Formats: sequence, C-alpha cells, structure tokens
Amino acid sequence: MLRNGRPIATQSGPFLTGTNRFSFRDLIEEAGIHNYSVELDVAGDPLLENNVGAGLVRVDTGPRILVLNSDGAEGNIVRALRSARLPVDVAVAGTHPLTQDALDPYRAVIIENVPAKEFGRAKMERLAQFVEDLGGGLLLTGGQRSFGVGGYFNSPLDDVLPVSMEIREEHRKTRVAIAIALDRSGSMAVSVPGGKTKMDLANLGTAECVRLLSAGDSVAVIAVDSTPHTIQHLTPVDDPEAIARKALTIESMGGGIFVYEALVAAGQELMKAEQATKHIILFSDAADSEEPGSYKSLLSKYESAGITVSVIGLGTIADPDAKLLEDIAKLGNGNIMFTNDPAELPRLFTEDTMSVARSSFIEKDPETQPNGITGTSLADAQLLGNLTLGAFPTVDGYNLSYLKPDATAAVISNDEYAAPWAAFWYRGLGRVAALTLEVDGQFSGQFGLWDSYDDFLITHARWLLGGDDPDDIFVDIARQGQDAVITVELDPNRPDKGSGEVPELVVVPPGDDRVAPIEPDFTWVGPDTLEGHFRMDRTGNWRTLVKTRGREIKRGPAVSLPYSPEFDPREGLPTGSEILAEVAELSGGVERPDVLDVLKNPPRSASTSSLLPWLFILGIVLLILEIAGRRLSLWERLSDAATASIPETMKPRGWLPQWKLSLPRREA
Repeated sequence: MLRNGRPIATQSGPFLTGTNRFSFRDLIEEAGIHNYSVELDVAGDPLLENNVGAGLVRVDTGPRILVLNSDGAEGNIVRALRSARLPVDVAVAGTHPLTQDALDPYRAVIIENVPAKEFGRAKMERLAQFVEDLGGGLLLTGGQRSFGVGGYFNSPLDDVLPVSMEIREEHRKTRVAIAIALDRSGSMAVSVPGGKTKMDLANLGTAECVRLLSAGDSVAVIAVDSTPHTIQHLTPVDDPEAIARKALTIESMGGGIFVYEALVAAGQELMKAEQATKHIILFSDAADSEEPGSYKSLLSKYESAGITVSVIGLGTIADPDAKLLEDIAKLGNGNIMFTNDPAELPRLFTEDTMSVARSSFIEKDPETQPNGITGTSLADAQLLGNLTLGAFPTVDGYNLSYLKPDATAAVISNDEYAAPWAAFWYRGLGRVAALTLEVDGQFSGQFGLWDSYDDFLITHARWLLGGDDPDDIFVDIARQGQDAVITVELDPNRPDKGSGEVPELVVVPPGDDRVAPIEPDFTWVGPDTLEGHFRMDRTGNWRTLVKTRGREIKRGPAVSLPYSPEFDPREGLPTGSEILAEVAELSGGVERPDVLDVLKNPPRSASTSSLLPWLFILGIVLLILEIAGRRLSLWERLSDAATASIPETMKPRGWLPQWKLSLPRREA
C-alpha cells in the first residue's frame, strides 16, 4: 500500500476466488487529495498490468490561501490575512509544483511581486486552469518584478488578468531603435509540441516585438548562421505587419551562429538610427554559440555609442555557451534570459522589448509628487466588500496597466494615466483580482502604513475565496471500467425547485499539460436526482465540479483510473485462449499454441522466379544452331532429303491448295 507514492504498509496472504479484503490504517495530516495505490505481487500471473488498484481521499479543511513570493518569508500580506483567521500557506514561487493535486487544498492563490520566469509557461498554464476550469481565485500584486516589467505580457496568465499590459502610443515618452539578430542554425529546425519548429517560435517572438513598436521607432531583423543575412534593414515601423510578415519567413539553415558576426551586423544597422535609445536583441542557442571573436572590445564601443545588448538563450545556464551569453548581456548592459521551453520565446522577446520601449513601472516624481502618487477608491469597490470610498493613500510607484472591457476597477490613480490600482473580474469558473501597487516593499508608500491596510487585503482575499459550497446538494461518483457515473442529489425543499434550472457538470481531465474540460449532460433519474456519465481516456485523477445557481460551484469528488481498461479482469467471460481456439475451429483452422512448433515447419508459400536467365540461355543456343546450320549447309540437306522422299504420283487433295517449299540455296 502506497500513499502519494510512498509505501505505508505491506501484507502477505493467500488469495481466494472472488473478492479479497485487506485492511490498512493511515493517518493523514495534510489537506488536499491523497493518492492511494495497492500493488500486488502474485507469482505466475501472466498479466502484471492490472495488479494495481488506485483510489484517493480528499481531506477538506476549509478554504485555504497559497501565497507565492520570491523567498518564502511571511510578510505583511500574510500577517494581515492571518489576523482574520484565514488559513494561509507560504511557498517560494519557483519551487512549488502547482500541479492539480498540489493546488487542490487551496481556494485562492496570491502571487506577490514575482516575475513570470519563476513559473515558466507550464506552471502559468496550470494557474490559468486553476482559475478558469477549477473555480479558484487568483491575485497578482505589483512591484518592479510583476505585470509588464515582470514578463506577464503574452504569458498564459495575460488573458486571465483583469488588466492589460500593452504599450499604448499615447503613453510613450521615448523612441527606440531595435536590431534583432536571430540564430537560424540547423538546431533551430527541431520540431516542438504543437507542430512548430524552434525557428517558428523565434520568428513569432520577433513579430510580436515589431507589433509592440510604433511609427516613431525603427527596427532591423537579421538572421545569422556562419554569416549574417539581413531580412529587414533598419526602417521606421510605419507598417508593423509588413515587417512582421518578413520575420515570419525566416527558415533554419546553415551551421551554428557566429556570435561576433551577429553583433557586428546588428550594430551596423543601429549606427544609422536617429533615436537616442538603441538596443540589440541577440537570440542564440546556449549550446551552440560559436566564434565570439573580440566581442568584449566590440561591446565596449557599443557602450560608448549608447547601444545596449540583451540576450535570449535557448537552453539553460548549464549549457556550454551559457557563460558567453551571460557575459555578452552583462557587458551590453542588457537582460539575460534562458529558457529550455521554446514556447516561452514569444513572451521573452516581448518582455525585453517592453523593458526598453517603455518603463511600465511608474515612480513618483520627487519634485511634483513628494508625498507619493494619489489615488481614488471608486464606488464599484463595494462589489468586493465593505471598502472605504474616496481618497486612497498614496504610493511611491505602481505598474502601469489598462482596465479590460469586462473588468471592474475598484481604485484608480489620480495622475495622467488614471490607471487601475485595484481591478477584478470573473474568469471562467473562477475569480481574478489585480493590485498593481506594491503591497509590501519599497514603493508601498503611505498605503503600507494605512489604518485600513489589513481590511483592504482581507476584503480582496474573501472575495477570491467566494462563498461556502452549497449545502443543499450532494455529489457522488463511481467508476465502471473506463466510465464514470456521477450522481447529484438535490434538496427536495430547495427554493428553485420547479424552475427548470438544471445544474451543469464540469469534468477536468488529469495531466501536467492543460486539457480542455468536458461538460457531460445530466439526466433526471428521480424527482431530485441527476445522473451524468463520462469516459476516462487517460489514467490519473479526474476532477468534477457542479455549477448550480448563479456562480455557485460545488466541488465534487474525484475519481481515478489506475490502468488502461484493456487490462481489466475478464470476470464471467471466456479467456483469450478459449476465444482464439473457437475462432480456429469455426474458420476450419487448427490450434497451434506453440510458436516454436509453428516455426519448425513453416507452410509452403507461392514464390516468383525470373525467366530471364533461361530465356537468355535459349537465345544463345538458337543463335549457335543458326550459325552452325548456315556454315554446314544443314538446312539445304534437310530440304533436299525432304523433297526426294515425296513420290511423283502423289497428288494433293482437291480441297487443299498446292504448296511448294522453296528454301534459299547457298551459292557454291
């Protein structure tokens, strides 16, 4: 017996025909789903795949909150939530697995000023699934490592958040010239999940960079292998889509990237630029970056010319050329970003472009805003809870973003941007809020000292948790082979009885990669009982949710598929050998169970042989006979002998024509 993969008990004993029961004891001390499995060791069993059983136990300790930060320390936000007796766990963002099972104990997740790179694409996909498919709550707080500057633009969480992080033309204060040098070596032709190549994703990242720029900016695109190939010379971004289309045509070919040549070509393009801000983005394989040349002296010249260099490395810091790429970014006064997930490339390209094209973290102006940036709490803040309206305490900085159409702003800034400081919305089955101000840190300003600081955060947390599970509904589930049957019993005295409203069933498949949920239909099997069916096409834990009145969600039990259904025991059915023997008998064949016996006397089978060699020999023989006949006058002798043997008195039959055989004679 194992719990979550760890052995907890072992027993030995005889197995009898039918059901055998064994008892185990275990004490669970943590909330969430715990996976139990039983493995049988049976001598002589020819089918080992079904010698395992699986089940799960969910321990529900009430709504809990998970706070993810950069160091795992319990800061002011944790202190505030615990003051309201809200159960809170704290973890380092980069180390938490964020799987379905790991998130099961929690009703809400708070990300406190953590960059997107700490999660990676896969974990952010699972956080989006936690919200939209599993009905969880999510709060993202601000700071210099969050929102746009933290790399969340174009990330899997971008669509989930109630604010957008794009660069808007009216808020641009600087113009930039960017040269993008792309590794197009042979390694970039490798396919990745989704049907694209590494080169395709780098091209997409380049296209997104171009789309972030505007007419006052300039861009150049260079593909590099052993030599640079200019795809787009430095040009104003008057038509970003036309430039993006060119970038999307780059194909992988040639040897490894020559780094020095790439930097030289990009710098030559930027020397033509009129913009004060000049920047190079170098994309290269961290395991195959060749010919760095005298890059240090080159980067020193670039520094004098005001050119910065960022590097995006495909790979990890452990790769052979990672140190070189790190040094280039350091000497170039730019960013260094590594990823071994090619699907992350578009996000990384846009993250670096945004850091150059616009400072999306707004800091107070010491001269005009010595006490900080002021804000206003709007009337819609009451939708979250009992919040103070009107003047909001000042902050020393915030992340510039924009309210999405269906979202609601609770607090906005009083500066030229009127940007949302607190925004929220419903997303899928869950709830999402954004606090673009820094909750606990250097830029918290007077907000961090506010008397209502705790109440403000607690109100947001309670809204994210949602209400209690409906208590007038009972959900049960059972597995029947590969199928699951879910039964929902409704309260006979429910207030909406007779309204015709039917609860909705949502089933979330297992897996590390996000899979779209399925929504089987319910059917009435009694006055207050519904039943739904769904088929499990993969092993693991299948989660169920029942959506009732309005936005109420009842978390149903989960069910586990331990092994593929074809390995199910065939109770009450003939064995496979019996079925095959019957097939042989009905088809007029024979039963030959010994494979070695079959191979000893294989049946004769038709085969083909070429007649060409025999025809060739026949042709040679005929040719020799023809030559011999002519040389030895054999054909004349045979003709004379045949003529002499015919009597003169012999007359041909009247109904036959007279034939005369005349053969050519050889001249003496």
